[in-house]
Amino acid sequence: MGEIQSFRKWTSGDRGGRSRERVAGAPPGYGRKSWGGWIRTGVVLGILMVLGLLVYTGFQGRVYEDYEVLESHTLPVVEKSRKMPLGESLLVYSPDGAFCADRRGQVLWNQTYEMQDILLATEGDVAALGAYNGREIYVASSAKILVKIDTSLPIRSLAVSRSGRVAVALEDGRMSRIHVYDEQGHLLVEGTATMTESGYPLAMAFSPGGSLLAISYLYLDAGVQKSTVAFFQLGEVGENYSDYLVSSYAYDNALIPTLFFLDEEHVVAVGDGQALFFQGAQKPTLEAAHLYSGKLQAVYWGSSYVALQFPSDTGEQRFRLEVYGKGGRALESYYYDEEYDNIQFFQNTFVAYNSQQAWIQKIGGVGKYRGNWKQPVQCLLPSPGAYRYTLVGEGLLELAQFR
Repeated sequence: MGEIQSFRKWTSGDRGGRSRERVAGAPPGYGRKSWGGWIRTGVVLGILMVLGLLVYTGFQGRVYEDYEVLESHTLPVVEKSRKMPLGESLLVYSPDGAFCADRRGQVLWNQTYEMQDILLATEGDVAALGAYNGREIYVASSAKILVKIDTSLPIRSLAVSRSGRVAVALEDGRMSRIHVYDEQGHLLVEGTATMTESGYPLAMAFSPGGSLLAISYLYLDAGVQKSTVAFFQLGEVGENYSDYLVSSYAYDNALIPTLFFLDEEHVVAVGDGQALFFQGAQKPTLEAAHLYSGKLQAVYWGSSYVALQFPSDTGEQRFRLEVYGKGGRALESYYYDEEYDNIQFFQNTFVAYNSQQAWIQKIGGVGKYRGNWKQPVQCLLPSPGAYRYTLVGEGLLELAQFR
């Protein structure tokens, strides 16, 4: 396993009883209720509970036929740009710079640079922007630019935590170097990796708080391709382990290029023929493994769900979506024909969409909407209210309420 070295030393009553005193000035019987009163109250409460259950059930089973645009706002247009949510805001980035805007199109910050082959890592409302083969990294929240980090070696991959901690894989001849920077951009931890020993770092992911770093390594053992998923605890717990390495799992004939945290305790690795679900905030252990034989087309995730897209196995529809809970429990399978560009999760609902069409599905419930957008859509932002989303288009933000 790659040696991780510390660059800086871590410092890391009385039990009350019920009172039966009468309230001063209260009429006789205050605080008491007759049996008739109790019965009437119970009947009223029962009716209200039934009505509430009927309303809730009706709402859960409601299907929407259209949506209403409640607000429209303009957004700066940038050529060759890409858009994605950053917390509840919008990140727009291009080879010439990046900016962040709120749901009303108000620009919160703007940063110019020159980058090709952009590498982007996000966690919550924090992003790290760099370039493959580049030597600078911009770390920003949705509110402001946090820090700029300059590296002495070419960048290969990035990971960022919600606290602003950054991990970067750097190319150094025949070896890779793993550098971890703190929230102020200072080098905190460094390590090395070689293909013949620990392996080449294919993917990295930080826990939201930044204390746990997961790395997927690819290496050769007697000519056989293997992968290792390793976990480094960069806090007081990790100081008790060699090189901060608290746990690792090896897999033969495997390539594991996708690695992400759902929350502080749940991390998922997806690779050739398997989806691996780990759990543990200090020393992750394997909780569930799902094997598959079909061609994996895409991986989507939110804070509580993971979705894997495959070609359909029925011959009737084109695609199959397998949805899992954060602990790896298989929840639902969905079949569909439309080719969607993205799937975003919003609490217990996902929205699959392309620029022209949308499908809103309650997980474990009914399909809430299948239809067309009124304007081309590039991504969605969460908005307060049930089934209310901010639709992001070219130069346009629309607050949509499904009805």
